[in-house]
Amino acid sequence: MLFAEDKATQPYTIVVSANDAKSLKSYCKAICEHLSNPSVAVKLPDLAFTLSERRSRHFHRAYVITDNTNINEGAFTFGKKNTDLPRIGFVFTGQGAQWSQMGKGVIETFPVAKALINRLDRVLQALPNPPSWSLLSKPFSNPKQQFFNI
Repeated sequence: MLFAEDKATQPYTIVVSANDAKSLKSYCKAICEHLSNPSVAVKLPDLAFTLSERRSRHFHRAYVITDNTNINEGAFTFGKKNTDLPRIGFVFTGQGAQWSQMGKGVIETFPVAKALINRLDRVLQALPNPPSWSLLSKPFSNPKQQFFNI
């Protein structure tokens, strides 16, 4: 069954797994060869979802982050499932952005992130004493007042 190739507007993670390293490399090669066939057209979001959510998760794993279906088998990153529980799940420094406009790429790439920032900005502006700055949309004469200038 053929599907029209959608131009992906964001990157997707393609994940695969197998019981041993040799099978995993063979599986990655087969996926790349299949996707390079001119008679095969797949929607990248559907491929990413199916491989991530509808396939078994075996010990040996590989992934590639891509915004198109033209995947080179050398682009995959290989690893093994960690059998130990993670000791640290998340570290929050509480210091804000690590560099100027750190979140700009996230907001430009993921519409849900931009919608969330807009929603948070509306909440801030609805306060009894709203800030004179905006998280996203208002231009300012002093760039230090604005977090994201998109």
